[in-house]
Amino acid sequence: MTAAVFYIPSLRRNSVPRELPSEVVFFPSGLGKAESAGVGPALEAHNAVARALPLDAAQARVVLEELQRMGEELSPNGLLRQRALDQAKPEKGALRRDEVAALKAVTVPDWGGAQARFAAERTAGVRETLVDCQKILLLADTLEERAAELAVLEKRFQEAEAALCAALGEEDCAGVSGGEGGEGAMSGAGRPDDTLSVPWRVLVDAALPFLPEQAVLFTADEVMATDLRESGMLQPFPEDRADVCAAWPQELASGLLFACLPAWRLVGRHSLPENRPWLEREVEVVVARPKGGWNK
Repeated sequence: MTAAVFYIPSLRRNSVPRELPSEVVFFPSGLGKAESAGVGPALEAHNAVARALPLDAAQARVVLEELQRMGEELSPNGLLRQRALDQAKPEKGALRRDEVAALKAVTVPDWGGAQARFAAERTAGVRETLVDCQKILLLADTLEERAAELAVLEKRFQEAEAALCAALGEEDCAGVSGGEGGEGAMSGAGRPDDTLSVPWRVLVDAALPFLPEQAVLFTADEVMATDLRESGMLQPFPEDRADVCAAWPQELASGLLFACLPAWRLVGRHSLPENRPWLEREVEVVVARPKGGWNK
């Protein structure tokens, strides 16, 4: 049976500038949305990960609203930022009541190489870390949604501006919001700009505890591909893993690269953290070459 292929670092299919096979799975954030879930085996893999998340859809929405509220209050003019000038930092890792209640019902997923660990080692610290990981997925999902909405608004603005320029007889009318390239809120690689995205290592670090055993990661993200190449992690795609992309279109499958390494190295950690046992596993990453070739 072909291993499930999970895309990173985007959580939404429409955030990826390249056409992807329908069997590529996107990590759910836990909000109950399934726009990128796919069908058949891809949907089954998506739902299996969704069930492994510590917060259900209702709890996730509550936590997301709280995170957004705190984000607004921590803005330069926010209440929390003003209070922080006079008060000490709140205790790190403190949990709200609804989060504590949610932790009691957490089912810790299978972590590949760590499945032989004793249940006693799956401490409250690990459970809290799982909730923190889902929080990052929730924030990343929300940022991608906002970036997509901004891109639509900017496109409409540019079209209206172009129509106005044509009506006024002006020949040179570059969109002010998107510049000459009309990129707007999306980068040249098709991803949200730095203000509307989560660094890929942070997102992968948050998604890995929910990655099913034997599953493979795949990315067509140019920033991530370049980082992996520059760190010396990439190698030619091995022939014995051809089943992973056997049904993929030639345009995508040709020139694939590959990495196989401990998860803690993939996300840029120097060693295995005690509260993240899932990072002990070996992870396979399939990498698409950038469409326009390598920048360097």
